[in-house]
Amino acid sequence: MLLWTSVQPFYAPLSAESLGRMSFESYYKIWQESSVVRALWNTMVLALVTSIATILLAVLVSWFVVRRRRQTDGLAHYLATVSFLPQCVPSIVIGLAFIFVYVRFPVPIYGTLWIIALAMTTRYLAFSSRTTTSALM
Repeated sequence: MLLWTSVQPFYAPLSAESLGRMSFESYYKIWQESSVVRALWNTMVLALVTSIATILLAVLVSWFVVRRRRQTDGLAHYLATVSFLPQCVPSIVIGLAFIFVYVRFPVPIYGTLWIIALAMTTRYLAFSSRTTTSALM
């Protein structure tokens, strides 16, 4: 139904007359909009930056946790626990916390793509650090 509605200039039930009005022009026009192209570019940059940053940070945390696990200082245990803490916090709370913290932060990243990348890296660090810790063991 969504596909049928998307190729019609206005909503019309399936009939021979509405088949004549069917057009894929809106699918062509959407790529002519600069805001759509910019949103797609931002999404690709965000996915790439967030995934690379999360993987690098998780590998560092996991390597430290695995290497220092036998030592008695407990630092590895605390690092593993802190890296898993974002799992306990809902995503909306993490997002709001980043907004409140970075509104007054000296580095102007509020309102940019980088604050989203930082929040997503924080959010997914728990998953990636546990996975890489298991892989390194």
